[in-house]
Amino acid sequence: MDFKELRQRLADEAAAQKICKEWHRRITQATTREELLRLFIDGLDFVSANSYPSAELRAEFADIAPHFGVYITGKHTAPHTRRVITCLDADVAALYSDFDVAEVYAFDNSQVSIVAEGYAKIFVTAYDNATVKASADGHAKVTFKTFGAKVSAHKFSEQAVLKLIDAEV
Repeated sequence: MDFKELRQRLADEAAAQKICKEWHRRITQATTREELLRLFIDGLDFVSANSYPSAELRAEFADIAPHFGVYITGKHTAPHTRRVITCLDADVAALYSDFDVAEVYAFDNSQVSIVAEGYAKIFVTAYDNATVKASADGHAKVTFKTFGAKVSAHKFSEQAVLKLIDAEV
């Protein structure tokens, strides 16, 4: 799909979901696919509340998304990535150690495996049918907030912390 069509379809979907005027303007005035992807990342609250954009439009970014920490399809490894966002059927291994601090967002039917060691602090928000598996060792801390996702976690030391906040409403 060419850029102008992609931008218009994103704007139309956003308008149908009642996005505010400022963000609609940002979408319609974007000049690159990278800029549109940045709007997706910065607008995760809208994305999660509205299942935006559609799977078809998300797939349009699969080639450039990993450079931004966004994984849409396929298997990936994301070592020490500060923000990991998984969508559709992505399968991502996220690895953290030392004093890493990171956010992980899991959407759709994606799968994320998190390994946290040392003093790493990882904050996970998981939606829909996403599956998150995490292990913590050392003094690592992994906090999960879930909205219908499947979570399994294991700690390998007494000092490691795993915290689950069930946010299902």
